[in-house]
Amino acid sequence: MPMDRMRDALGALIRSIAESSPGVDVSTFRGTALYDTMKDRTIESVSGFTDLKKSLEEIDLVRIHYGTDQVQRLALQLVFSYFARVPSVTLEPEVLDTVCADFFAELSSPEWVTRVVTNLRHFHADTSHIRLTDGVSIIGRDSEKLAALGFRRSISDALMGDWGGFGSSSFVMVADSTLLKTPETFILTDLNTGWLKCVRATGAMRLLASSDVGIGKTFVQRAEGVNKDETARSRIYC
Repeated sequence: MPMDRMRDALGALIRSIAESSPGVDVSTFRGTALYDTMKDRTIESVSGFTDLKKSLEEIDLVRIHYGTDQVQRLALQLVFSYFARVPSVTLEPEVLDTVCADFFAELSSPEWVTRVVTNLRHFHADTSHIRLTDGVSIIGRDSEKLAALGFRRSISDALMGDWGGFGSSSFVMVADSTLLKTPETFILTDLNTGWLKCVRATGAMRLLASSDVGIGKTFVQRAEGVNKDETARSRIYC
């Protein structure tokens, strides 16, 4: 099976990295694909990297959803994702299985999900989770809940930095938007739909009752497990 071959190829590459890098700090192999060319070359030069790329090209959904032009990026990010979960440069089969399972689950989804979060102002509720329509929800501000939704720690910290002053509340608004996965949309992020959904939702609240409810800065991130790029994917809009 192509996915089994990919798992075996990734495991062989991780083993080669571990055997050729005794004593090397694990941070050397953590990062984002195509962001640091020096780190990329360190992995690309290891025996087995070409085999991993070939195994990715054999997977039908990789060709359909991501395109073969992206296999280099995917192969690099799989390695980075693995080493982000281990304390040292070693091969841990259980972690390898988890990385592959996360990749396959994401690969199987036909749509990208772009997620926006923003602080709510002049808002209070007796419940910590309110589900609205059109992919919009309101939740209590909680770093663990935000992490479960896929938001990076940097976004949670930025939300806290935007919080405070007159009208501050303990709630945030989250809005999801989707985009069909194709090779052409691999590097795209839906930047405006989530923000518009938040604006419409707060506007509807003002129609329902007299209120000054509003939002702060909106923080955008595509919810994905592979090729996470702090610079390219997480952006701030006022």
